Amino acid sequence: MHLRLWLYLKGAEPDDHFYTEFKRLAQRRGVETRGDRWGLIELMGANAIAVHQVTPGSEPDLRSALDKLIESANAAAAKSRKAAADAAREDHQLRARGEQTAEEMTERFRSP
Repeated sequence: MHLRLWLYLKGAEPDDHFYTEFKRLAQRRGVETRGDRWGLIELMGANAIAVHQVTPGSEPDLRSALDKLIESANAAAAKSRKAAADAAREDHQLRARGEQTAEEMTERFRSP
């Protein structure tokens, strides 16, 4: 007998960084974690996880696997957020330098 298990994430709604990392890790670890005790693990909607083909009695192992998956996704999402923020900051700095250079060139052009 196989059942589908629905789990709901508590707290703030996960962002795109978490979704991306969760999906990537779930897909990569799928074969390692599920064996014959459960099937596909997927995000459903804003904050729900569905686990397909769950075999009764596998709940403790599934909980442990999901806890590790969510912990890893949170850590990877934090790195992804930092990288995105760093890239945005660098882009902003490059634009500011470009604007400054353009203003200086305009001033030089206008001076006699």
